[in-house]
This record gives sequence, C-alpha cells and structure tokens, in this order.
Amino acid sequence: EAKTIHRLLEFDPRSRGFKRDSENPLPHTAIIADEASMLDLFLAYSLVKAVLAGALLLLVGDIDQLPSVGPGQILADLISSGRVPVVRLTQVFRQAQQSAIITAAHQINRGQYPTIEPISDNPMSDCLWHGGGHQPEHGVQAICELITDLIRRLGFNPATDVQVLCPMSR
Repeated sequence: EAKTIHRLLEFDPRSRGFKRDSENPLPHTAIIADEASMLDLFLAYSLVKAVLAGALLLLVGDIDQLPSVGPGQILADLISSGRVPVVRLTQVFRQAQQSAIITAAHQINRGQYPTIEPISDNPMSDCLWHGGGHQPEHGVQAICELITDLIRRLGFNPATDVQVLCPMSR
C-alpha cells in the first residue's frame, strides 16, 4: 500500500511527532521509500527508528533530483559512504534516449555545459535553448521573450505546454 512517510509513521499534529517509533514500530517486513533524495535528517531518523528490527528498508531516489527542504542529504551521504549496497539505473524510460533533455542532463551531471540546439535550428525539439547568454541577469528577460514570442508562434499554449526549469540560487 503506497502512502507518504508522514502517513506511514502516523503523524500526530497535536504532538507534532509520529505515533510510529522504536516503541511502536511499523509491522512491515519490507518498506520501500521512493523519492529518498528528499528525505531530511529528521524524517529519515524517524523512519529508521520506526522500522521493525530485521525488516528491509529500501531507499529509492535520484541524488541529481530534488534535495530535501530540511537539513541533510541522506541519500547522497549514504551512497557516498560506501557502506550500503547501491544500484544505479542507467536506462531512461520517461523520455526517448535521444531526447535533448536526457542528453543535456547527462552533460550537466558530467560537469559540462549542455550542448542544446538553438531554437532556430530545431523548433520542434523537446528541449529549447534560448541564446540569451550565460549571465543570470539576462535569464528572466530571455525566458519572458521565449514564452511570449516563440512559444506562441510555434503553436504552443504558454499556460499548459511550457515548463520552466531553473536554479533558485547560484
């Protein structure tokens, strides 16, 4: 049965804590926690504390995706520790292997600047690059121009067909 970790641990809003813990562990012999890159220290500690002795806890996630909002990078730290078995999945199923999104993501993970075709070269690409330069100050203006001008000209609806991905800090 799928549920959030808060629901699994039976969060109690009055005490602001969990009903499931080492005194009242989860009755499951195996727990699979998805999106584990988003686990912060408090939530990971609470989850581990509530796992029945001898039960399997499988953490699934992508350290290159969303980090936790709270303190700690539990999944990344566990992987880099070398103390736990790690399996890396390398085949992408959400996009085609030749997707410009996938190619750019792999380049970014290797520390390379992504080589995405300029919009004028391939207007139907699944990943658009606007040649607005590499200066953060120009980013907002470039995105606004891209959405108000080009996206509409290509027949896309800016409200339903566009997603802007950008870093929140340097």
